[in-house]
Order: sequence, then structure tokens, then C-alpha cells
Amino acid sequence: MPRMRFSLRKMLPLFLLGVLIILVMAAYTGVGDILSILRDVDIRFYLLAIGAQIVAILVWLTKWKILTNAINLDAKTHRMFPILLSGILVNTVVPSARVGDIPLRAYMFSRIGDISPDKSFATVAADRALDGIPLVMIIFFALAMVLLTWSLPLYIILLLSLTAVLIAFVAITFIYVCLRPDPARRLVMWFIQRLRRIIERFRPINYVEEKAEDFMKGFSRGARTILRQKRYVAPALTLSFVYWLLVIVRMYLVFLALDQTISFGAIGIAITVGLVLHAVPIPGGLGFVEGAYVLIFSAAGVPPQVSLTAALLDRGISFWFTGLISGSGIVWSGHKLFKED
Repeated sequence: MPRMRFSLRKMLPLFLLGVLIILVMAAYTGVGDILSILRDVDIRFYLLAIGAQIVAILVWLTKWKILTNAINLDAKTHRMFPILLSGILVNTVVPSARVGDIPLRAYMFSRIGDISPDKSFATVAADRALDGIPLVMIIFFALAMVLLTWSLPLYIILLLSLTAVLIAFVAITFIYVCLRPDPARRLVMWFIQRLRRIIERFRPINYVEEKAEDFMKGFSRGARTILRQKRYVAPALTLSFVYWLLVIVRMYLVFLALDQTISFGAIGIAITVGLVLHAVPIPGGLGFVEGAYVLIFSAAGVPPQVSLTAALLDRGISFWFTGLISGSGIVWSGHKLFKED
């Protein structure tokens, strides 16, 4: 509990900084204009946007369940769901570019699901690896649309291109590591040697190396077994596409709620940049993501007041609403872990 209080004390000032950035943007854009736009929001479309987010989470759960079946894991869906929500909470509030859920989900899945750590990690890693394929395709499709239809300064074009290439590189590297784990094993061993002095205070270095070697072998077998089974990978990959399409649809529905149209290219770029900005050391990139959305939406021809309102409404779903419902998952999972201890 002291560690939790310390973490909260550390995160609170950064969280307040993010809120302050949003308030400054609202004041600069015009609070009265934003409130006037909010009064005219079509609640039906906004509720559909919330529904799209809920369906996206359920699609993610179904995809993960399919991948556990690929290695014959008898995992209960009602246990997997709160674990997934716990991971979503970490991705939502912790600066990690939305990959911080991997170790947490793998650990909770292993403990609560009574599954070996290597198999647990393999299912989570395969789940995230498959997510990277449609994401990369969406990124480059959106970038192509923007470059063909927008008139942008050269430095913006270079920045967007660099962002797309960076995300593509990370996604492809992650898939490669899952299929060819030797580079990952060498990296783990390299880190162990660098941290040798610290590790030896707690465990013999040979013991740690053996455990790491066994884990990487088990993980590699599990990940390769999963990703090489077309019977399971094909539907899981299809659901990955569905998940990202639902994210795009969610944002598009927000604009429909404001009686505003926007190109899918702009939405794709916004999602890409927002994903990167989740690595900013502020919970959920609060303030930075909204600011990036405003710049992108405005460049797409949306008035600044509408751009900021759309950004706030979409983040109301992807950050605030999602964080609230996923918090219930981490409470349940934490309770289960506490009972086991």
C-alpha cells in the first residue's frame, strides 16, 4: 500500500498538468463556443460511439480467447475478461505507448488462470503481435490519403512519415521476436549480465540465467505454436482488423454527433499520433493527445472549436469512460491475487 500511495503522489501532479493543458486549450479556443457546441451534440450518435468502444473491448477478448485455444489452454472467459480490463487500464493511464499491458496481463493470467508463465506470456505476446499487422496497414493507408489530399509543410510530412515508420518497425520487430526468439533471448541474457551485481544480491546469477533460458524456450514454443496455426490465427487476425476499424468508427461517430464530417485519413493519423503520445510521462498522454487531435482535425478543415470539442468527446470515451470500466477489472483481479497470497 505505501508503494501504491507513492505512485499516486507521483502521478497526481502529472495528471493535473494534463488537465491544466486542456483547460488552457479550452480557454484559448473559447469555453463559450465549446459549451454551445456541446449543447447541440446528437446523443444518439455519441451513445453509438460508446457502444463501438464496448464492442471493441469484447472483440479483443474474443481474439485473445481464440489464441489461448491454439495451445489448448482451458482458460475461463469470466476470468480472462477482468484481466484484459486490467491491461486496458494500464494502457489507458500509464505512459507506455499502449504496450504496458503485456507483462501485467501475462502475470495475472498466469496466477489467476493457473497457467505456466511462458504459455501465459506467449498468448499475450501473440495477441499484441497480431494487433500490429492491421495497425501498420491503417497507418500507411491513412498517411497515403493525407499526403494525396492535404497540402502540408515538408516538416509535417517528414514527421508523420517518421511516426508511421517507427510504429511499423516496432510492430514488425515484435512479430519477428515472437517467431524467431533467439535475438530476444540474447537481449535478455545481455540485460542479466549488465545487472549482474544487483541480481546477485538476491539470487545466484546462474540460477537466474537458467530460469530465463527455460522461460524463453517455453515462450518461444508457445508463441510459434500459436502464430503458425492458420486455423486460429486467421480468425484472430480478422478480429484485430475489426478492433481497429471499431476504433476508427468510434471517432467518426463522435464527429457525426457534432454534425461534422471528417476524412478517414485524418482519423487514422490522429489514432497513430495519439498512440505514440501515450508514451509521454503523463497519464494517458492527457493534454498532449487532445492537443495533437486538435492540430490534426484543424488541418483536415474542421474549425478549431469543433476540433477541440471532438477531441474532448472522443477522449471522454477512450480515456475517461474506458478507464472507469477497466478499473473494475483491476479491482477484481487484485482481489483474486490477494486471496491466493
